[in-house]
Amino acid sequence: LKEQFNDDTERAFSLLQMFSAVCVIFAHGAGEVGYMAGPLSTIWTIWKSDAMPKSVKAPLWIVLYSAASLVIGLAMYGQNVTVAMGKRLARLTPSRGFAAELATSLVILVATQYGLPTSSSQCITGGVVGVGLAEGLGHVNWKFFGQTLLSWVSTMFVVGVGTGVLFLQGIAAP
Repeated sequence: LKEQFNDDTERAFSLLQMFSAVCVIFAHGAGEVGYMAGPLSTIWTIWKSDAMPKSVKAPLWIVLYSAASLVIGLAMYGQNVTVAMGKRLARLTPSRGFAAELATSLVILVATQYGLPTSSSQCITGGVVGVGLAEGLGHVNWKFFGQTLLSWVSTMFVVGVGTGVLFLQGIAAP
């Protein structure tokens, strides 16, 4: 049986989804820009002052650079991620997308208020899976979800090994 949706309802939610998309963009930008600007500001401060500060205030140019980098990355690859989440992981309609995006932005903003680190990618994936589960277990592509989880775990190992190699190179350098 092919799913059927009320066109008027979906049209109304397509307008609401613009609002929820802006909420996700705001939350995503606030978190991800900070994750890039913080370490980069620390490196910049250490390089400039040759000392390790107790706290660092990010210069405006670093915040702008971080934001521009995020925008460029989303412009280059964001469409692929959107298609993967909205078609491969679970089939999204405007009403389902609105629910997933609004839930994602609320989780990120509340976690940010409590100082908890979040991953926008993991939050939106959870939102999409949640919307899919609301329709039933068969509405989530579990194989694709497993591949996504595996990619997150493997990223930690790759980054850990890469950081370790760079650290060892720094220790061994004259």
